[in-house]
Amino acid sequence: MQYTEAQHLFAGATVLHELAPLRVAELTSRPDGDLAALLVPADGGPADGATRLRVFDPKDGVLLSTEHTVSWTVHYQERAYRRPGYTSTELRAPYVVRSHWPFKTPHVVVTRLVEHHRTIAAVPIALTDLPGPGEACEVTPEGGKVFYRRLNGGPGVLRTGDEVRSHLAHLQNVHDGEHCRLMRLPVHAPEMGRCRMCVLHPSELTVLRVTVSESNYDIDVEDLPDCDYALAPEAAFNRVTEPPVPQSRRSAPRRSQSSALFPPAVAGL
Repeated sequence: MQYTEAQHLFAGATVLHELAPLRVAELTSRPDGDLAALLVPADGGPADGATRLRVFDPKDGVLLSTEHTVSWTVHYQERAYRRPGYTSTELRAPYVVRSHWPFKTPHVVVTRLVEHHRTIAAVPIALTDLPGPGEACEVTPEGGKVFYRRLNGGPGVLRTGDEVRSHLAHLQNVHDGEHCRLMRLPVHAPEMGRCRMCVLHPSELTVLRVTVSESNYDIDVEDLPDCDYALAPEAAFNRVTEPPVPQSRRSAPRRSQSSALFPPAVAGL
């Protein structure tokens, strides 16, 4: 999940508002400088008209429930020994891709440029809707990864319903055994959500179901976005949701291109 300022919201963004995933259907600038956002259910269901319009100060922090990222890997082959290779990490900035060393090394042929699209969606889930005891990790019909986590706290990945229940039980045991005794509070579950030693805010105990979907596409260097740095949330959303750029037919692997065709890397980055 990704925090952003309201001034960076865009039509199509999915935000977590009052622990509900809502899609920004429309944005309007008000005369006083605030932003009026028309929020509708992310799943397309009906919405109460009184709760659909939300006014944000441009500097308000907003939590994006769905995050899109775009990155690239460069695959190459040595001319003499035909040994294949590829970038060990995904490159996020287009200028880094354009100026990457395989494109500028005479004895290397670039064979593929792969664009990776990743969508991470986090939706609150009730404890009763978690997988039952002993059930394995969830997988989406499309093969996407599914895991769980708490909102703004706890382990980054809880793989199964059993791990979620075990983590919450551990928090409860610590609270009952230590915090309640120190704070002289009644020992029962609701108090854990009000204990600042356990969580800063009760909503941190909210369990999120996180789905990670990935797609990969072969593209040409000329198809890279016309920017230098990593794509901002709106640009990444547009890149992921638009139809992929069709790959041009090539009868042979693309040869290394002259370094003069690519801008130098920005100093210090």
